[in-house]
Amino acid sequence: MVSYEEALKKAETLRNEIENNVIKHKNKKIKITMTFGVSRFNSIYGIDKCISNADKALYYGKNKGRNCVVGFESILD
Repeated sequence: MVSYEEALKKAETLRNEIENNVIKHKNKKIKITMTFGVSRFNSIYGIDKCISNADKALYYGKNKGRNCVVGFESILD
C-alpha cells in the first residue's frame, strides 16, 4: 500500500510518461494524454466511497482541461 501523497506522485510520473511517449502508426504521430483521479482509502467508508471520490476527482480534472492528476482532497477546498 502507498500513501495518498505517494499515489499522487506515482500518478503524475505515469501521466508524464504517457504524455511524452509518441506512438507512430501509419506514418502518423499519435500523442496520448491522461487524467487521473486519486482518492484516499478509508476502511470506515469502504472501497465504493474511495472509487466514487476518485471518480469525482477524475471528472474535476477533465473539466479543468484534462491531462492532469487531481487528488480528491484538493477539490474539497
